[in-house]
Amino acid sequence: MLSAALVLAAIAFMHMYMWGLLTVPQDLGWVQTRGELSAVLLTALLLAAPVLLLLRRFDLPFGAVALTYAAVNLGMSVMLAPGEWRVVLLALLSGLLADVLCALLRPSPARVWAWRAFAFLLPLCVWVPYLGGAVRLGLSNLSLELWLGVAVMSGLGGLGLSVLLVPPPMPVEE
Repeated sequence: MLSAALVLAAIAFMHMYMWGLLTVPQDLGWVQTRGELSAVLLTALLLAAPVLLLLRRFDLPFGAVALTYAAVNLGMSVMLAPGEWRVVLLALLSGLLADVLCALLRPSPARVWAWRAFAFLLPLCVWVPYLGGAVRLGLSNLSLELWLGVAVMSGLGGLGLSVLLVPPPMPVEE
């Protein structure tokens, strides 16, 4: 898990200006909103990919996702938004929620429907609280349709990753 966290941290560093957890999207105009929401979708895929890759081969210990998400977002917060503790706390809590989902669903390539459900719900664990909380706290003025739609799109991205990592079986030729 440590190696996956380090790889995620390196990739997050390379994409730091598109790290969606450090910019609260605002509905300020088409171009700016499109860029901010694109950053959310990219970050969702970057956060989901290492977890799904590890789950494809190993059973993760409880807390692994939480510690990975918290460590990576701590590094990003220190670099880009010193003193911003809410993102790290959100990442830790979102990771714990993902760990609970992982323990309940027990996703694996052998249990394809649990695998697909977990892959869809994993990004939602991060983005529904983040975007919904930002709107609730008055930090963002996105409409319900926009922030919830982007959260669902991030879940669909996770579902797409799950299909790439565990493709459906090939049809039998006669």
